[in-house]
Amino acid sequence: PGDIEKMQRWEKEMAEKRLDEICEEFLNQCPLFIRHIRVGDPANEILGLIQKENIDLVIMANRGSESHFDFGSVADHVLKCTTVPVVLIPV
Repeated sequence: PGDIEKMQRWEKEMAEKRLDEICEEFLNQCPLFIRHIRVGDPANEILGLIQKENIDLVIMANRGSESHFDFGSVADHVLKCTTVPVVLIPV
């Protein structure tokens, strides 16, 4: 358990640094974006955030091709389980 918590803290720190870089480079002129970092199952965390924050549009990068469609399983799960529009950006 201690190693798992240590690894999760490290992953969260790395994610925060990368998110800072992305926001600074691409989103400085966009005041309406929301930053969130979560630990857990990616699709379920995204779906929970959509509901909690009453989000009306999701923009996701699609990276994998593990499902029946030409995008990853996280994007596939989010698309199937939400009623808000989802825009997929190819990586």
